[in-house]
Amino acid sequence: MTHLTELINHHIVTAEVLYKDWKKSRDVIDHQVEQLEFLSLKYYPACEWYFQHDYPFKHPSIEAEAYFGPILGYDEQKNDLYVYHVMDLNVKRINLDTNTKTVVSFTELVNEGFYEDACTGFSHIEVLTDFQLDHQL
Repeated sequence: MTHLTELINHHIVTAEVLYKDWKKSRDVIDHQVEQLEFLSLKYYPACEWYFQHDYPFKHPSIEAEAYFGPILGYDEQKNDLYVYHVMDLNVKRINLDTNTKTVVSFTELVNEGFYEDACTGFSHIEVLTDFQLDHQL
């Protein structure tokens, strides 16, 4: 085998390994996006009730409030808050400095590293609605 053939074979093997790693990470991202889509549907009735009563949505680890849906993430460097808009059924990135709102996908949210925060934000609606219901009695 010539040096060039060895080099080509090495690059082919490297490319195959990189592709497998990319495919695994892509599968993880796809799974996380599916989970967020599921959670948005699962918690929609509670979110809609909470929204209709004009209660502020909160997140247990993010110091912010939103009135149009659960808080799913916060980027400190950009001062961007990610919120699921209950009535529009999409995620909005809100720059808190300019109040600019941009629609983003669950994929973008996951790629930005906010999967865990988003899961927590959706599930926290149970705590918030229980609190409101307990205090209405």
